[in-house]
Amino acid sequence: MENPIVSYFSLGGLVIILLLLLLRRPEFLQGILQGIRPFRALHYIEATLFGVVVGYRMLGEILGIKLSPWTLLTSILSIFFTFHSSVILNDLYDQEIDQVSQKKTPLVRRVFTPKEYRRLGVVSFFFSILFSYSLSYVSFLIVVACHSISFLYSAPPFRLKRIFLISTFLLALSGWLSILIGFSYYGGTKSLLIFPSRLSLLFLGGFLLTIPFKDILDIPGDRRGGVRTLYTLLGDERGKQINSGLFLLAYGLSPILLRFPGLHFVAIPSGVLSAYFILRKPFREAPVFLIYFAFLIVLLILLWNRIDLVLPDFI
Repeated sequence: MENPIVSYFSLGGLVIILLLLLLRRPEFLQGILQGIRPFRALHYIEATLFGVVVGYRMLGEILGIKLSPWTLLTSILSIFFTFHSSVILNDLYDQEIDQVSQKKTPLVRRVFTPKEYRRLGVVSFFFSILFSYSLSYVSFLIVVACHSISFLYSAPPFRLKRIFLISTFLLALSGWLSILIGFSYYGGTKSLLIFPSRLSLLFLGGFLLTIPFKDILDIPGDRRGGVRTLYTLLGDERGKQINSGLFLLAYGLSPILLRFPGLHFVAIPSGVLSAYFILRKPFREAPVFLIYFAFLIVLLILLWNRIDLVLPDFI
């Protein structure tokens, strides 16, 4: 259950820090905003909100727990700071390859020194822990798991992002856990057991198939840094062709997994458009993300009205 005292303390501390930055070091606040990956952040935020809403539709009335704006806000802040701390950790260890890829991170732009950026990462980590704990104890544990995955993915001596498929699995797992962060507000300690298996298959499978597209803009740096991705292994064009086919497969499987044929009318166009924008030159990731966000909203509307499509037999 939500801990309002911790929530108020966390939000108050966040407001104070932002005001101090605005008054004393406004360039730092601007640098923080520049370092936010908006589409990737929205991916995790929307996933967490998806989990909250599914949890409410499955269990809210049974448990007598309402869907409050405060719960939604706490969920958003929890996953945002979890994601932001993972971005900072990855940027710190990717400085060289980010320069090769001309990636506009705060470190490449020299908005922060590495020491300042590490401190910002610690602050983000701290707030992710506070907000997740204020949401529920299980959310806190899941956030700790997400931080562990982030460390294994980005930092030496493991740096598993260098190993294709393992790195993809870790990112897919992080996306799925983001959904569970929101769901656990209602599911509690039984969240892993009662979260709909069809949704787990849909999201884990979908993320595994589609996540490689994020590496398209990082190909030069990944080659220099010895990071094995679909694109460094197969080449730019071949990688795009395969990745576009994987998008078609991921979207096409969603109506089958949910046993709702009508979803094909949204899934098939989403897959085709995603494939088109991956193959299109020059590549822009924004349309691919926007299609995904729109599809997730449609899916959420569907489940809001037909939660029975994914309900386990024991509910």
